[in-house]
Amino acid sequence: MMLSRGCEFLVADDDSEVLEGVSGHVTIVCRFPSKEAAKAWYESDEYQHVKHLRTDNSEGFLIVCDQFKMPHAGAH
Repeated sequence: MMLSRGCEFLVADDDSEVLEGVSGHVTIVCRFPSKEAAKAWYESDEYQHVKHLRTDNSEGFLIVCDQFKMPHAGAH
């Protein structure tokens, strides 16, 4: 599902199974065209206006990271 600002839902699971560490049971993973696009969405007036709906009704964390890049063979 594609959302505004180029956001695409990759995972939306309300019954995630934690095998290691501590986490909630709901997992949402979104992909943006870039880390800058994700941060622009987060800082946007549109998201800030509704952010309380998430923070008032759930516990969790939000992480922005770069796409995984396979290391070159032989690189240290």
